[in-house]
Amino acid sequence: MGHLKFIDGLRAVSILAVVAYHVHVPYFTGGFVGVDVFFVISGALIINQIVTGLETQRFSFVDFYAKRSLRILPSYLLVIAACCAVAPFILVLPNEYIDFGHQVAASALMVANHFFLNQQGYFNTAAETKPLLNLWSLSVEEQFYLVTPFLLAALWWLRGRLQGGRRLVVPVAALVLGGASFWLCVAYTGGQAGKNYSFFLTPMRGWEFLLGGVAMYLGRRAGRMHWAGLELMAVVGLAAIGYSIFALSVETPFPSFYAAIPAIGASLVICSGLARNNSLVARLLSLNVMSGIGLVSYSWYLWHWPVLTFVRTYNFDTPDIFRDSVAALVALGLSVLTYLLLERPIANWRRGRVFSWRPIGFGLSGALSVALGGVVLSSAVAPGIARQFSQDQMPELHGTPVGCSLLLADISDCMKGRKDGGILIGDSHAMSVGPVFGEASGGTLNSWATGGCIALLNVKVFNPDPEMGGRCRVGRENGLRSLREKVIAPKYAILFSSWNIYTEDNYRVGQWSDDEPSADQKAIFVNGVKDTIRALKSFGVERILVIAPVPEFRHMAPQCIIRSDHYGADRDARCSVTRASVEARREKAVAWLREGMTGAEGVRLIDPINDFCDKDMCRPYFGDTVLYFDTNHVSDAGARRIYQAHQPAFRWAFGLATS
Repeated sequence: MGHLKFIDGLRAVSILAVVAYHVHVPYFTGGFVGVDVFFVISGALIINQIVTGLETQRFSFVDFYAKRSLRILPSYLLVIAACCAVAPFILVLPNEYIDFGHQVAASALMVANHFFLNQQGYFNTAAETKPLLNLWSLSVEEQFYLVTPFLLAALWWLRGRLQGGRRLVVPVAALVLGGASFWLCVAYTGGQAGKNYSFFLTPMRGWEFLLGGVAMYLGRRAGRMHWAGLELMAVVGLAAIGYSIFALSVETPFPSFYAAIPAIGASLVICSGLARNNSLVARLLSLNVMSGIGLVSYSWYLWHWPVLTFVRTYNFDTPDIFRDSVAALVALGLSVLTYLLLERPIANWRRGRVFSWRPIGFGLSGALSVALGGVVLSSAVAPGIARQFSQDQMPELHGTPVGCSLLLADISDCMKGRKDGGILIGDSHAMSVGPVFGEASGGTLNSWATGGCIALLNVKVFNPDPEMGGRCRVGRENGLRSLREKVIAPKYAILFSSWNIYTEDNYRVGQWSDDEPSADQKAIFVNGVKDTIRALKSFGVERILVIAPVPEFRHMAPQCIIRSDHYGADRDARCSVTRASVEARREKAVAWLREGMTGAEGVRLIDPINDFCDKDMCRPYFGDTVLYFDTNHVSDAGARRIYQAHQPAFRWAFGLATS
């Protein structure tokens, strides 16, 4: 089988979709499916290569892996090494160096997909700040390359030893393995503690590679089909890819069933192109401009995301389609140079050769060397950077609850001597202030807070993350059980949440017994405040302190402030927000809280907006002290600022007031 220009053109469609999506070109909302098309193409070429070798009894594991190393690793390791060289000019915080060093090591060792999967979660850093995030897909491909030759060789060995049904071995295996992989893909798409296993893991993506192999097999045998049928097949396939690019979006549960649309579309294009290489679609994809882009698509995929990420990081993650488009074109220029100076010479040199273990050894040595560089960045360079900053400049998230945690099924041992203390109810915003408020209470405060769980006892949050919602439900039930059984008899309660998110569409609310959010969100919220106050009073709570929403910011506070100082940029221009925008964002939540508290005795509301804002601006810092550890969770310094500004109200709640 000679060089197939239309497959280069299909690669061009894939990379153009991916780059346009990452640049945020309008209408390319599903451009991420370009990766799925890449997987199908890889499966078609690699499976066909292995099968051809097995059929002719000329397949060599050593030669296969040597050629894969020569094809993948030179450009791959070059890009990672280049990123290591550029990173010190862009990164400023030790945690940025630590995370980047881990990315380097994981990518060089081809386990980036597992690394980025494990990084998904509630407090995960934005994807735009991870320069090597795009390499997860290369790790998936490499893992596919590692397993597939052994699997196919085993099937050929089994087929050769069967007396009957030998022709069914490969089709049955393909059907079983592909079906299992697709089932896993659908079953594990999203919903697992914020982790989308199907997006990152090779077993859940294997069916896409297999689909490419099947397309190649059928395409070599579909020449007898009527030309009109082959033309229609190609048009439908290209239309399916186009539909996916323009109709899917980040709101689509992906990959799930939806990945089958671009994957089947790519398979149809490949199958028809092999059977009829002069079809309309094949000729369009074979145009010089398309095949040319396809030839540099691998390098462009490698370069575009790091360039975009570094440019965005340097510009404080501010979106700018013109600037990002220029960055993508710069990456294209780098990819052309990489192709001309590295990829093409290596490809010409390895053509027709049969290799020993030497290229594999060189590839592994290079990968280990680059991985070691990542370890140095995270374990040696980062600590040196950290010593330049104080704790107040680089606050950290607290991972342990204050006092006893009512989330646990049995807190009887923990509550000894603390039974008549107080409880902090809410979501991650409550968790972030727990240590400071707990210390101020004299050690009487206990936690009843978990991420994504509103501080209203009878209100159910329809959390975008089902597992987080499950933790909220179980924790709420455990806490109520402790109150009913009088394991704890609190005298005061503090209610604090990211109230704003429960007044809009992303975290809708309803009654605990409801299967879907209420049509009247205000009524659920306001009545929830009233019912929570009544319920707490019935449990003997005498004093309830409600904390209104804190201001929210556009950028991660520590990174933004330190980067502004490092670059000599204006802090307020980059990191602060106008008071008017904060008040508009909080208006609904504050009004609903006040309405729900109307007429209730023993309840006070404190509003922290003036603790962070003057009449014009709201700031996530005070002097050299950073008051937030991200965009919306206050640091210990921020929590102390709230406490000090409202100390009489807190002392009243804690039962420490003198009058």
